[in-house]
Order: sequence, then structure tokens, then C-alpha cells
Amino acid sequence: MSRFYFQLREGLGQLLDPDGVELPDLQSAKAKALAAARDTLSHEMKAGILDLRYRIEVEDSAGSILYSLPLGDAFEIVANRAETRNPVRMPGRLAAPEP
Repeated sequence: MSRFYFQLREGLGQLLDPDGVELPDLQSAKAKALAAARDTLSHEMKAGILDLRYRIEVEDSAGSILYSLPLGDAFEIVANRAETRNPVRMPGRLAAPEP
């Protein structure tokens, strides 16, 4: 098990994770980062805002960035075309973290 830290950052602004989480591997940390990003965005949507400037960076105990997930890559947008009623998928969004 390794300890991973999940930092929320945008430019000079950041919200640091002082405690971290013990997880078996980096793949588990990537999955946790994706879940955290989606949770953060869901709370923002309830407030009527969607701020995609941020990213979640996964760090090890030495402070090295092992993975970075822009919030905009944590979901897929499906828009409905009113004239055809066929959904339109917006490219470039992740369904799951890459291995």
C-alpha cells in the first residue's frame, strides 16, 4: 500500500490534501481522482455552476505528481439535437482513467 495525496489546483490557487489516502496502486489512485472530480462537479452543478479550470493532481509522499486529471476530462457531455432528437456526444472526455 502506498499513500497518495489528491491536490485540487488551478493556476496559483490550490486546495491541498494534508492526509492522503492509502491505496494499493496508482491505478486505484486514478480511479479515486476520477470519482473525486465527478463528486466535486456534481456539487457545483447543484449550485448552478460548472468551473472546469481546476485539475486534481495525484502526488506521492515525496510530492511528485504521478497523475493529473483536468476536471473537464472527468465526464462526457451528451447534447440532444432538438431537430433530430439524436444525441450528440462531445469528444475528448474520459469515461475512465487510462491505465
